[in-house]
Amino acid sequence: MITIFLITIISIAILLVLGGLANFYIQKRRSEKVCLPWFDPADMVDIAGIPTHVVTRGSGEPLIFVHGSQMNIYDWRFNIDFFAKHFKVYDMDMPGCGFTGKPDADYSPAFFAQFIFSLMEHYHLEKASFVASSWGGGHVFYFALQRPEKVTGLAMSSPCGLPHRLALLDRVLALPVLGTLAALYGNRDLIEGELKAAFADKSFVTELLIDSAFKPLFMPGGLRATVRSYQKADFTFVQDNLEKISAPVLLVWGTRDAAHPPWMLDEMKRRLPHCESCLIDNVGHLPHEEASAQFNQVALEFLKRAVR
Repeated sequence: MITIFLITIISIAILLVLGGLANFYIQKRRSEKVCLPWFDPADMVDIAGIPTHVVTRGSGEPLIFVHGSQMNIYDWRFNIDFFAKHFKVYDMDMPGCGFTGKPDADYSPAFFAQFIFSLMEHYHLEKASFVASSWGGGHVFYFALQRPEKVTGLAMSSPCGLPHRLALLDRVLALPVLGTLAALYGNRDLIEGELKAAFADKSFVTELLIDSAFKPLFMPGGLRATVRSYQKADFTFVQDNLEKISAPVLLVWGTRDAAHPPWMLDEMKRRLPHCESCLIDNVGHLPHEEASAQFNQVALEFLKRAVR
């Protein structure tokens, strides 16, 4: 009886793996046909041995943009031109995302913080301000705690940094073995659903936005980077040390944020020593996209004060 049970379990596991691999290769072929017009190969530079997609614009004080989980520079399409009129903007695909390389790394907050430092060294930046979203906000908080002397100000769009209930898919991807298996079943429709959950106004989820998240996932190393970034997304260091962030912080949140409930805004405001905030009605998890005009203006006024 036990032998039959074990054989059944093993058979199911093998079928699931084979099904996942078949789906992966189907999706990979599909993704190879996708063209993303916002990518220019001339924007690739080498940062700490990682081929990195970086767009630089404008002049003045440096301002670095750090996107959210599995996003890329297209995440800031409504913001870059606005801020480039006032700052020297550095907009990048983080490692494992977009057109930046996807090395065999641990993709922990410490890894991403070190990458931010390497980017600043590459461009000879003594200090910089940051605009960051969600997952990227957690990594920027980590960097600000490790290297406070490098940070002028932080404009954050619904950042990570407090323990909260993750979406079911996020919890599954964070599991050993099962997370990798689940990732093999990723597809464009699933990505579309995840993106729609991030917006109150679903019209922001365009075909190009879906493709911009879909294509990089199936580039070499993309799936591995995605799974590891979830499995290593331990922001305990940030959670335990928010009170020690010395840079001024702006928090921008949406009242309909399904990923980061607005109570997180109140708790961060309570714990951050130098904090301003803006809560925007009827906006979801990405206020810098969904309410870009309001986000841009509030963040600009804050950052101008921070760099004085």
